[in-house]
Formats: sequence, structure tokens, C-alpha cells
Amino acid sequence: MGARLRLKAAKDISGFPPEAQKIFRAIKKYGLIVADNGSDMYVSGTYDTRWDNDVLNPAFAGLTASDFEVVQLGWNPPSVCSGSLGASAEAVAAPAGSVAVAVTASSGCSWGATSTTGWITVVAPSTVSGNGTITLAVGANPGAASRVGTATIAGETFTVLQAGSTPLVARYFAEGSAGGILGFRCRFALANADPATPANVVLRFLKSDGTSTAQYVQVPPSSRRTVDADTLAALADSAFSTVVESDGSSWPTAR
Repeated sequence: MGARLRLKAAKDISGFPPEAQKIFRAIKKYGLIVADNGSDMYVSGTYDTRWDNDVLNPAFAGLTASDFEVVQLGWNPPSVCSGSLGASAEAVAAPAGSVAVAVTASSGCSWGATSTTGWITVVAPSTVSGNGTITLAVGANPGAASRVGTATIAGETFTVLQAGSTPLVARYFAEGSAGGILGFRCRFALANADPATPANVVLRFLKSDGTSTAQYVQVPPSSRRTVDADTLAALADSAFSTVVESDGSSWPTAR
């Protein structure tokens, strides 16, 4: 919309009625604005009883798109630049360390990362174009309890679950699938029996093609959450094994 077209100066309009020739000369000089309204090459003007449509309609029908030249392009919306994270979470031990986060983005799409937590720092690079990897430095956790921090990467939230002096508890599930490729669906029921403290859980799915993805889930006190593998786009039609790491107050089961 908004493009400006002009009737080419070389267009021969001598065979059109005099009324139409006046309008066509104006279109050669001043042009038209594309309003993206109506049928193909439909031309409209301010209503006036002096317009004789019995003359003008056949005249305009005698013009084609190739009779016009583009003077100015119309509105061109900015391209949508977004990236997807290879994993949206990571579970780490209490000592200081780092986490590498892979991002898939279209060519020429620039994206960056910022930390929203004091003990997580974006190391390098701060800005990437296209596919790339961001490294996050994670400070040591001096406390006994686990903690959760986040960073924003390519517009998405990445969550870090870090153990304290009390290690995270890991549980392993050997076989799972999404999309029913193994003949069954896989759901994880995460139950938190603690009446006062939320449970923090990271599920890491190890796919048969050698890649992996992960998701963070917080389970409220005395509650449970269900993670359905079929709802995770990164697991579409995949077979996988799963590592579930939690801060000890959540007990996962797979079904």
C-alpha cells in the first residue's frame, strides 16, 4: 500500500475519448497512489456527478499494469527477526562455571543477550547475526539452597537452575518419544510434596540424533505439574532419553 504509480509518458492515449484523455494526462503528470482496495487495477476518485462512468469505465479498462511505472514503493514492513533457543534451561552445580546456549536465527537476523540476574553474566558475544552461540558465566552459589536465575537471549527467556551446597537430585528415564513414533506418548508428572517451598526442575531431553533440549518447570508447594513431550516443538517426532534434575523436593514419574 502507498506505492505511487505514473502512467508512462510514452503511452499513446490519442484513441481514448477526450474526457478520459484529460484524466490520463493528469495521471502521467501526478500519478496514482495504490490503496490496495478493490479489484485488479481498479481506479477510484472523489465522487462527482459529472463523472460519466459509461465513458470512463471502458477507457480505464483499456489500460494495463504494464502501462504504468513505479515512482515510489509503498510501505514495506520490517522483517520479523527472531531466534529459537536450542534449550530454554540448564541445571548446573554450585561452583562457578559457564553455560553455552545455541540459537538458530535467519540469515542477517541480529540478536543479543542480556542477563536479568546478578550472578549470571553474558560473556561473549553480546550481539550475533544469524545462527550463533552465547556464553553465560555463572557465579558460585555460596548458599546451601539452590537458586534460579534468567537471561534474555534472542528475545526468549533462558533459565539457569544452580545447586547450592546441597546437590541437585538427578533421575533418569531411558526411553521416551514424541509424536508416537515408538507407539506411545510420553508425559512427565512432577509432584512436589513440600507444603511450603516450590520445587525447581530442569528436564533435559537427549535425542537419538545426538542433539538435546531442556525445559525449566517450577512446581508450587503441595502440587504437581505435567510435561507432555508432544507439546514441545523441539521434540517433534523424536525418540529420546530424559534426565530430570531437581532441588530435591520434586519427584518425577513418566507415563
